[in-house]
Amino acid sequence: MSSREQIMGSKMVENLQEELLKRLDAYGESVMDSKDYDERIKRAKIAKKRKVVQDDEDNVIGNPNVKKKRRKKKRVTETGNLPNGIHEEEEGAQFKLSGKEKRKQELKDELGLNVMEKSEIENNNGVDSTNTTSKNSKVVVYERPKSKKREENKMDFIDNVGDSSTPLIDLKSARLDVQKFGIKGFSDEKKDAAMESLLVKLGAKPKKNKAYNYKEYQAMVQRQKVEEREKRELDRKLGYKVKRKVVAQKKDRNDVGRVDGQVGKYKHGVQFVTRKDLQPGGKPSKKKRKKKF
Repeated sequence: MSSREQIMGSKMVENLQEELLKRLDAYGESVMDSKDYDERIKRAKIAKKRKVVQDDEDNVIGNPNVKKKRRKKKRVTETGNLPNGIHEEEEGAQFKLSGKEKRKQELKDELGLNVMEKSEIENNNGVDSTNTTSKNSKVVVYERPKSKKREENKMDFIDNVGDSSTPLIDLKSARLDVQKFGIKGFSDEKKDAAMESLLVKLGAKPKKNKAYNYKEYQAMVQRQKVEEREKRELDRKLGYKVKRKVVAQKKDRNDVGRVDGQVGKYKHGVQFVTRKDLQPGGKPSKKKRKKKF
């Protein structure tokens, strides 16, 4: 080896030694200063985590479940433990959105339109979200609007019925009034009879029949018969048709029913006898004629 090469090698060694000494001095100072040391450790940990996350994302591109879990963890750390998972649902909806819809959602969040929409929905549903007991907890009061309206309508109807001067119409009373008004147009005799029948229908006891003496009653019946006979003769003279009274003749038990003495009827050389033929005074049986078509 030449002298030049030896000189160059010695210079390189000196330079390395100087650099090592400088670094050792810097390291010693960092150890002495605890605050600077803690900050450096935090930075190193964060850098290490970032590297691990990047490596995991590169390795787990086709596994969506892992990504979802990580997103949930991020949401929990950012929003904190909120009741009913309100913010989680909203952020989940933002992750699902893409393109123009995502941009619209971001603009709404910036302008505060989402908060306005929520307040309107709560007011419509009858939810009072202003009552708060603490920063994290809320008291929600829900009131059913339909049930209130129904109760108010019922109360109004009852009040109107109670205050109304016109009474409710009863069909029975209206029917009675109509019948009474109709009876007023009858004559005196018919009016009394109609009123009696109406009272009997309403539940009154009917009037008892008039009691007559037996001899008087017989004379009255005979008088009625004479009047009917005179009326019938008058009608016959005037030319009207008058129906004769059919008087049922009494049968004599000793009466001989048949002149020829034939009992029953013959058919194809056979004699047919019934109970009527065997009775005394029975009529001879009539032969039935066949209808000619």
